[in-house]
Parts: sequence; structure tokens; C-alpha cells
Amino acid sequence: MGYADGFMQNAPALPKPPRFKGSTKAERRRFMDEYNLYISQTNALTANGIRPFIMPVAACIEPESKHRIALWGFVKNADDVTEAEWISFAQGLVNLFAFRYQAPSG
Repeated sequence: MGYADGFMQNAPALPKPPRFKGSTKAERRRFMDEYNLYISQTNALTANGIRPFIMPVAACIEPESKHRIALWGFVKNADDVTEAEWISFAQGLVNLFAFRYQAPSG
């Protein structure tokens, strides 16, 4: 540390972000409840206008689950799925795994 560097003492520990590993709607709802609690706890630590970093929803999903959900649910690469799409998925607003069969016409 240099002479002009500041340091912080007795800083509160930041809450750990939740991890999503499941696939059922109940697991998604539980994850979003835990994520919303994480956001509110992190925002409560805001001091002097400085807000601690909040992990995005996409970063809280296990890589294997993220790849599977993106490939089979969104039908695109996991890197191409936006944060808003991950939030909609986790909140259960989007039924990604609905049966996509269309009967042939005629």
C-alpha cells in the first residue's frame, strides 16, 4: 500500500449470491426468492452512494445448467442469452420447455 492509498476497517461481509442448479419451476422460484433477498441485503450495505457489486442472474447459474437451458430452452448459445431473458426464465415467466411439436397441415 502506498502513502495515499485508503483502506477500510470493519467492513461488513457481503452476502453470497445464490446458485441455481435445478430445472423445476419450484427450484426456479426458490432461486429468485433467494436472489431478491441477496439484492436487498447487498443494497442495504450502500454507503455514501457507493453500491457494492451485485452478481447478475446469469453468473449465479451453474455452467452445466446454463448451457443446457440455453441450448434446449432458448435454442441459442448461452453467451447470446440476455440478462433479461435469464431473469424471465428464473421467475417462471417463460415456459421454455413447452412441447414444440406442430402437426403437419393438410
